[in-house]
Amino acid sequence: MSKKLVDRIFKNYIKKGSLTLHLPNKEILSYGTQENGYPTVGLQVENEKMFSEIINKGNLGLGESFMKKYYCMKEGSLYDFLDILLVNEIDRNIKTNPSLLFSLLLRRMSDSLKGKSHNIRRHYDIGFDVFNFMLGENLTYSCGYLVKEGDSINDLQYQKYQRIINKIQLKDGEHILDIGCGYGSFLIYAAEHYKISGIGVTNSRQHADYANKRIEEKGLAGSIQILCEDYKKVPGNFDKIVSIGMLEHVPRKEYKTYFRLVSRLLKPTGSALIHAVGCNTYKNDHDPFIQKYIFPNSNQPKLSEIAHHVEQQDMGIIDVENMIRHYRPTAKHWLTNFNKYKNKLKDLYTEEFHRMWEYYLSCCISAARYSDSSVYQVLINKSQLKDIGYERV
Repeated sequence: MSKKLVDRIFKNYIKKGSLTLHLPNKEILSYGTQENGYPTVGLQVENEKMFSEIINKGNLGLGESFMKKYYCMKEGSLYDFLDILLVNEIDRNIKTNPSLLFSLLLRRMSDSLKGKSHNIRRHYDIGFDVFNFMLGENLTYSCGYLVKEGDSINDLQYQKYQRIINKIQLKDGEHILDIGCGYGSFLIYAAEHYKISGIGVTNSRQHADYANKRIEEKGLAGSIQILCEDYKKVPGNFDKIVSIGMLEHVPRKEYKTYFRLVSRLLKPTGSALIHAVGCNTYKNDHDPFIQKYIFPNSNQPKLSEIAHHVEQQDMGIIDVENMIRHYRPTAKHWLTNFNKYKNKLKDLYTEEFHRMWEYYLSCCISAARYSDSSVYQVLINKSQLKDIGYERV
């Protein structure tokens, strides 16, 4: 029943791109057309349980099927396959077809009555080695900024840092706070290029220790430091505040606290920039695969939520940029690096982990082009009276 339902869905809705499924019994199922600009993809289905996984659990089932080797790529890349599913808006089209939607719900209801549980969270203890190989020399785990084709992952991240610096108009002598600073790379870059002082805050002892070691090695210990601390306990006042890839991991119930803190810590003439993966639609649907395997309890804040809390603190929104298109080349570099070095990780992680991580990065690549995800950079002034230039960065 599941195979027939997947076949029906794909026949109805895959129009852009070409998808071919090669089944274990040598049967071949083909969908779509080879249109210019859309990928041609072939899957080798090793186990037809893949179909029930897809029907019962959607993207979670698709990801877990890849982890279990129920299918592998025969032609094209994994993200090409996900591109086809997203560009043809399979989920949205099903919701507009009452007959298909009823069949799908009936199948999922039958599955739940069998007592299956799909919400058991598994946690992988990801080590530094994965990120060291994947992220590049600056160890930045957020969307970069592409200036020209061929930019390296390091180019993307340093260009993102400079763009943020230009937006907040960082000047020599200023004091800066980085909320959720990771390995401290933004502060290090800022201190290397400007005569500033600053504090970064992270809740990871490993991040803080590694970052402070890098700061010491670069001779910047007199200017900047990284604290392993709850961001809500940071003291002082700052000319500029940045928060890059942090808000997604703040519980919604803490948004008010988060923005109140930004307002309290900013000097009257200060500016802040919030960089966050966001949601660009009326409803924020969390991806079950990402929630279960990668970032449990993560959020994708809507722009309206950010704006509401900024307004509640009587601060001014000066500029908003959605740079989601830059996530695709960023994640492609991450996937390339991960695949390049995964042999060095084979004794540390299972094959299932490697396939899980490959699926996750492929999801990032496809979602950056064909989903309602966003990467917002919101520039905020503490005072509505602060001078604003005529040109955007």
